[in-house]
Amino acid sequence: MSDEDAVTGHGIYLSANFEIEEKISSDQTKDAAYRTYILSIPCTGANRARSFSYEIRATGFSGKGFKLLAKNIYNLRGGFFPRNRLDTSNDQLFFEALDRGIITHNEGFVHNLSDTVGITGLGRVSKTETILEETIQHLIPKNPGLDKLTTVVTVEHSDYHPEKRAQVCRVEYRIRPFPHLAGSHKTMRVGRECLFHGYIKDFNEVTECYIAIVNKVSATCGNAEPHEMGNGSGMKKSIEGGSSSQVNPNKPVKFNPRAVNSPFKSPLITSDSKSSLPFGPSEFTETSFSSASSRSQASSAQKVFGEPEVEETGEEPVRPKATKGCAPPKSNKSTAPPPSKRPRAPRAIRAKAGRSSGSGAVVDIASDD
Repeated sequence: MSDEDAVTGHGIYLSANFEIEEKISSDQTKDAAYRTYILSIPCTGANRARSFSYEIRATGFSGKGFKLLAKNIYNLRGGFFPRNRLDTSNDQLFFEALDRGIITHNEGFVHNLSDTVGITGLGRVSKTETILEETIQHLIPKNPGLDKLTTVVTVEHSDYHPEKRAQVCRVEYRIRPFPHLAGSHKTMRVGRECLFHGYIKDFNEVTECYIAIVNKVSATCGNAEPHEMGNGSGMKKSIEGGSSSQVNPNKPVKFNPRAVNSPFKSPLITSDSKSSLPFGPSEFTETSFSSASSRSQASSAQKVFGEPEVEETGEEPVRPKATKGCAPPKSNKSTAPPPSKRPRAPRAIRAKAGRSSGSGAVVDIASDD
């Protein structure tokens, strides 16, 4: 890949505990400025028994209160830009000075910081090969007669600058045949974009690249070949258009919110079933406007004779069905309406009629005379 073909955003990110060896930038009068320090990446070697520390430069922008002191150990993280040369002193680390963490002073620290520089890189695969590492054959005793091969993936990263042409750097990532990485090497194709997580283990003097041991690798969809992108298990082609549509019966229906100008729809669900209760006509008849006194007299008469209250709608009332073993009693009473009441005579006429009844005369209280 040439410089013109480099894509922005394919960078490298480091995070580790570094020992500040020396400060090389002069103190400025400004409160906030860039300060550069000398650091080292200690490594024990990949598939070889030797240890080296590779010198780099670290630059951070901060105030006087956040400057780093020599011989102290700090936790730094930021973008890393190697030059791919044997002299690694020009490799630059731009760390976040305001977020640096103080670990301890070097005088009381007796531990080794080798193989502790974590690396995360997104880039394009430019080359793949397999090698045999003798130092890891005893780690996987599953098949003693079969050699475990390590996949070496050379990835190109780009150094993006808004005003300058992007520069390309290379890093070798080794995918060892460990169970948690099984099958990862099959997704490595030239031109595919991948994301790697690991730690720096060594430096290759032949290719002038840092060697990183991979702990996690993820293949992205960037720059994937067309034949590598297949239809998934929930996809099938439609007959008419030839495009793929997802078919998943377990997937719920997608909620579609109602627009402001759309007509109102009731949330109640209507069914085709009919009610068993009869309903009268919707038109108003003369009985609808009858007086309350006539309705009360009719209802009282119905209660006396044991008949249900019936509206004068011209339809037969629906009688409840009798249960088995309990037949309704038969009534011998007449269903004729009760006789109309005769008007009562005044008190004076009733008293006269009472005196006349003693003499045996019959007086018609309904007559006018």
